[in-house]
Amino acid sequence: MGAHSVELKAIDEDPEGMAVAEAVGAGPTVLDCGCGGGRIARRLAGCTVDGIELSADAAEKARPVCRQVVQGSITDAASWRALGTPKYEVIVFCHVLEHLTEPLVALKLASERLSPSGHFVIVLPNVAIWRMRMHLLAGRWDYADEGILDRTHVRFYTLKSARELLAEAHLRVREERLLVMPPGGAALRRLLVRGVRRLSRSATTHAFLFVATPART
Repeated sequence: MGAHSVELKAIDEDPEGMAVAEAVGAGPTVLDCGCGGGRIARRLAGCTVDGIELSADAAEKARPVCRQVVQGSITDAASWRALGTPKYEVIVFCHVLEHLTEPLVALKLASERLSPSGHFVIVLPNVAIWRMRMHLLAGRWDYADEGILDRTHVRFYTLKSARELLAEAHLRVREERLLVMPPGGAALRRLLVRGVRRLSRSATTHAFLFVATPART
């Protein structure tokens, strides 16, 4: 199983959300962990979606597009108990695990709620994208309100360390997708990005998407 690049379409208002929806598939019962205001749930037409969300304001925004939303932490077993007893065919972590000091706890709790034939869809940002490498060469590590250096990120992943995280969580990766935005900006910048891509696919990857299942003995 090898990673393959997926160039997202900039013309779509949420190309990454579309990639997640494609990995979820048609019609399953879904749990969106860290569902925010319902960004992913809005993409999952025909699916039954529950959510867990830490922010009370975001949870309220997600409720109109979800069957239920539990306001709480995904590393707190009480949040999972508040969902009731359903099993889920797909559990989504989209740009969530990098915000957690204990991502393995969240993945363990989620594994207990995955149906026997179910799968995870996990998206993690790539800290080794070329822009970050250039910033480091210039001695810069500037936190921001969003993006790879979001102020609330406590963990940072490369493709190698992302794979190691899932292995440590006893998850078997069935598919890897390298999510790549098409180069934009001035002609020189676009030329630079295309040149970097020829040297390293992961250097122009802004996020990794994994489809994974528990590694059962």
